[in-house]
Amino acid sequence: MGMLGGCPFSTHPHRPQTADGRFHNQVSQAPLLLPMIRLPLQKQSLTEMQRHEAIKHSAKTLSQYLRNTYAQVSLIDKLKIVYRPYICPLGQLLEYAKFSKNVFDVGCGSGQFLLLLAHFGGMEKLGGIEISERLISNARKLLANPGRSALFLAVFDGKTIPAQINEYDWVTMIDVFHHIPPEEQIPFMMALHKAMKPGAVLIFKDINQNSPLVLINKFHDAVLGGGAGREISAKKAEIMLTEIGFRIGTITTQTTLAYPHYTIVCKKT
Repeated sequence: MGMLGGCPFSTHPHRPQTADGRFHNQVSQAPLLLPMIRLPLQKQSLTEMQRHEAIKHSAKTLSQYLRNTYAQVSLIDKLKIVYRPYICPLGQLLEYAKFSKNVFDVGCGSGQFLLLLAHFGGMEKLGGIEISERLISNARKLLANPGRSALFLAVFDGKTIPAQINEYDWVTMIDVFHHIPPEEQIPFMMALHKAMKPGAVLIFKDINQNSPLVLINKFHDAVLGGGAGREISAKKAEIMLTEIGFRIGTITTQTTLAYPHYTIVCKKT
């Protein structure tokens, strides 16, 4: 049976049940993540997070830094890099990632998030994979400056996740999942879980299928990405990750411009 369809949820170890056997629509309240992580184990809106000062880097600040740093890439790639913070909540993701000094980015693109981690997060060690040789070349140019964090970058062959990922405490996967063919999505996540070190934390960010605004992202991907995305909802992502073996810490949802995002922070148990 598929993990997103007919799984026997009676075997689910982390979701509380009501008297009639249904599962509560909430995230487990157990202490799930590393001791240093002080994230509230509940679903939040962006306004709640702002009120608690969880986002310290504005899209304008991040975009300006990327604009001033990037060079020797194509005009189209540079536009995608510079304006990325306006459509993706990179500030929130930076706040999560600050709890570690080493991060591996799955689907790192041109390396813009790795650069932000190096500059704003003070990372000691960074890694990333990307299926495009051109984008890995961009990332290498960007992160080649002396004095930057220790770095591992590789072109992903679409099959084998590099063993080096096992050296990292935190892994990010930002808007990658909906680009994976549906029949390969769960096998890929299972392989990622297997490759990560025990106790490592995954930040899983993607586009919410349940929002009508998902059509905006489908149009975006059709024009700029070569095909419409294969998004799933935050709820299905939560179920999938739990069934694979991750333990859910927090789930947040927000909309930036017209893009509906969700972020799940979970831990390999």
